[in-house]
Amino acid sequence: MITKTKLLFLNLPLKHKLSLLIVGTTLITMGIGLGLLLTNDIHRLKLDLKNRVKTNAELMANYLVVPMAFDDKEGALHLLESVNLLQEVLDAQSYTKNNNAFNRIIKDRNLNPSNLPLSTLTNFFADNMLHTIVPIYKNNIHYGKLYLRSSTQILDQTINFRITLVIFLLLVMTL
Repeated sequence: MITKTKLLFLNLPLKHKLSLLIVGTTLITMGIGLGLLLTNDIHRLKLDLKNRVKTNAELMANYLVVPMAFDDKEGALHLLESVNLLQEVLDAQSYTKNNNAFNRIIKDRNLNPSNLPLSTLTNFFADNMLHTIVPIYKNNIHYGKLYLRSSTQILDQTINFRITLVIFLLLVMTL
């Protein structure tokens, strides 16, 4: 059974059929190309956020060595307060080498404490947050771990903007 759309296409002159084929192929190719660029861009944005937060965490961990070596909770708290200068970081927690909480700073009072296993040192996305765990050590002496939890809100807004831009470009190309 031939539908109205098929019948309409079959009755078109060859010139129009070729034009539709070229435009359709071009749109599909452009869509695939823009999709690949968008995927690469999203991967790069996530990697950039991970690297930026991990670098800040490693710097903070280096400065936390002295307060943790001398069990100076006030000094560690003072250093953890530097997360207030970091836009993405929502809270910072330092742990002793036995995984006991040493100190914590929370920007958002509505944020629940994290129950992540601290056995792994890593940098990963979960629950719309970036979780970063780095060791605190100096001269091969392990003092503990630093955990930073970062918001992905700015990342999500950037990704949504780029997706909207790609959709807009594809719509403009169809006109």
